[in-house]
Amino acid sequence: MVLKQRFTNAAVGWSDHGFSVLLDHKYLRSPSGHVLTLPNYAIARAVANEFNAQAEAGSISPAAMPVSQLVFTARDRVMDHMDMIRGEVIAYAGADAVCYWSGQTEAMVARQKQYWGQILQLLEQRFGMKFHVCLALTRIDQPSESLDLLREHLNAMDGWQLTLVMLMTGLTGSALVAFLWMIGGLNADEVFAHGFLPEIFRAELAGENSKKISNLMPKIQEITELDQFRAMLITPSPDFVRLRAHISGKVQGVGYRAWTMTSAKKHGVGGWVRNRADGRVEMELSGEWDSISAMLRQCLQGPMLAAVQSIAIDDYAECDESQSADFAQRETA
Repeated sequence: MVLKQRFTNAAVGWSDHGFSVLLDHKYLRSPSGHVLTLPNYAIARAVANEFNAQAEAGSISPAAMPVSQLVFTARDRVMDHMDMIRGEVIAYAGADAVCYWSGQTEAMVARQKQYWGQILQLLEQRFGMKFHVCLALTRIDQPSESLDLLREHLNAMDGWQLTLVMLMTGLTGSALVAFLWMIGGLNADEVFAHGFLPEIFRAELAGENSKKISNLMPKIQEITELDQFRAMLITPSPDFVRLRAHISGKVQGVGYRAWTMTSAKKHGVGGWVRNRADGRVEMELSGEWDSISAMLRQCLQGPMLAAVQSIAIDDYAECDESQSADFAQRETA
């Protein structure tokens, strides 16, 4: 991927629909041109950090930016095609790798029964999904009821979760392993053990460490990156937050600070606001996250004469709910 324009700094931003990333005050867009809206601050921060690591180069190395690559994939390949992606995952499940034990040695079948049998047992006991094991050389049809149940769970997932399932399915060849991992039924080591069982088994027979085999090491890295993204995705957002925001655009000499004072009082948000010598408005907000996010959405508009270009967010952290709701106007800094 080649960067269309050079930039000096990437920051977490706030757009109409939530967290985003700014490159020199301009909202980062996906390759297809969509402004990225990210699910939480942690993921937005990770994307900004990856871009900052590339700031001195005129091009981007995708291999060095796994979080950014994932969010681009989610936005451009999944978000507008979720029914199609669900269908692809269901198709994998209909011929899932963990159901095919045919053409193997007795020792290998014993290992498959030990590992993959646990997967199938867990799916049946916990979700009522029964999948047949194939010991012959011809494909078998899986129960439609089980595939329908899996589809119901996929329907309940948002675009980010579905993206992770899609990517893990493609990586391991097993939609069932990917599904169990996404809902917290398997950790990263277990995904590797189930997803690459034949390769691991052959490595053990040869007296090798499977995690140090050259063709498997990139797979372990990909599993780790997906698992790290999942951890960021499922971490609950704090109920009470303190953050610093910088508003760029035509925001001085237009009553922005006075408007902010009124808005903060309306939303019960504490903190302060001031002009910056560089033409921006800076404010610190503390309080209930739902109230702060509502105020930030209004801050994108501001008073009538303002023309907001962007909002950058930093110093985002959980705070105590007993924080004061007082809001002050400070001198220019």
